[in-house]
Amino acid sequence: MLARGGCTRALPALESAVRDPDPAVAAEALAELGRWPNTTPMATLLKALDSSSEPGFQKRALAAVLDLTSTAADEAQAPAAEIAGWLQPATRVAQSKEEKLRVLGVLGRLKTVESFRLLAPYLDDPSVRNEAALGIIQIAPALVTTGESAAVQRALQSIAATAPDNELRNRALQAAKSAPAASTAVSLFDGHSLAGWEGATNVWRVRDGVIVGGSMAGNPRNEFLATVRGYTNFILRLEYKLVGTEGFVNSGVQFRSERVRNPPNEMSGYQADIGAGYSGFLYDESRRNMILVRASEETIKRIEKPGDWNRYEIQCEGRHIQLRLNGEKTVDYSELEMGLPQTGLIGLQIHGDNKAEVSFRNIFIQEL
Repeated sequence: MLARGGCTRALPALESAVRDPDPAVAAEALAELGRWPNTTPMATLLKALDSSSEPGFQKRALAAVLDLTSTAADEAQAPAAEIAGWLQPATRVAQSKEEKLRVLGVLGRLKTVESFRLLAPYLDDPSVRNEAALGIIQIAPALVTTGESAAVQRALQSIAATAPDNELRNRALQAAKSAPAASTAVSLFDGHSLAGWEGATNVWRVRDGVIVGGSMAGNPRNEFLATVRGYTNFILRLEYKLVGTEGFVNSGVQFRSERVRNPPNEMSGYQADIGAGYSGFLYDESRRNMILVRASEETIKRIEKPGDWNRYEIQCEGRHIQLRLNGEKTVDYSELEMGLPQTGLIGLQIHGDNKAEVSFRNIFIQEL
C-alpha cells in the first residue's frame, strides 16, 4: 500500500523495510524501491547492494538497482554519467548471464565515457561478448571527441577483427572508419612536480600526488598557477576539491588567459568558476569582471559535491565555450565580442580573502 501511494512521506518506511530481519519483507521492499517513479531511493539500494554478502539478498538488491537505473535512463531522470556511476557496483555483483545482459542493456543506452569504461571489460567475457560489442558500437559516435577516443577506436578495431558475427564486424569497421582521427589527451601534471607550470611556490605545491594551492591559515590575495604554454582549441578535463573555513572560499580554472603585469599575481581571461554560489559559472576574470553565464542553482546543488572531488570539463572550439560539471553541461556560450583573444594559458586559482585550500588532480588536455 505504501508503494502504491508513491508519496515522498512513504519512502522512509520502505527504505527502512529493506533492513527488516524477515527476508520476505526485505525482498518486497527492494522490489518496490526498484519500481519507484524517480531515483530518490538509489542511495539506499546501492548501500544494500554493497552491505550484504548474502547471495540471495544481493541478487534482489541488484535487480532493484537495475530496474531503477533502466527507468532513469529511459526517462532521462539523471545525467548519463551519474547513471553509469550507479552501475559500477552492479558490474562487480552481476554474475549470471541474465544479470550481465541487463547491465549491458542500460550501459548501451548511456553515451558517456563512464559507460564505455564499464562496457569494455565485457569484451573479454565469452558469455556476453557480442552484446558488449554492440553496446560499444552504439555509443562510439558520441565519444569521438573525448579523452577516450583512442581507446574507443582500439575497441572498435578489435571487434572488427575478432567478432564471430559478420554483421557485428562490419558495423564496428564502419564505426571505426567514420570516426575522425582525434588527438590523444595528454596529462598536464606529472603527479609529483610542478614541471610545465609557473607560479608562487609558497602558495602552490604538490602533496600526496595532487596540486594544492592556498592555506587554511589564510590567503591574502588571488594567486594563480599557470601553464608555461598556451592552448587554443581543446577539451580540458580535471578534478578539483575546495575546502575552507572563513571568507570568500573560491577558486577557478583559467583558460585562454594571460598573466597580468600589474599586479603580477593576477590573470586575465575566461574562468570556469569554483565555489559556493559560483561553481559551474563562466566568469571573465580581470577583464570584463563579470559573470558571462550563470548555471542553474538547482542543478549545481544537485550535482556538485562540496568539500569533495568534482570533475570539470572545459571545451573550446573557435568562439564556442562549453563547461560540464560532474558530467552535466552548465555553460554553452558563444563569444560575440570580436576583439577578445581566443587563445592563451591554462591557470589554476586560489582566491584571496579566505582561509581555504584547493586541490587539483587528473589534469588532461586534448587539443582539437
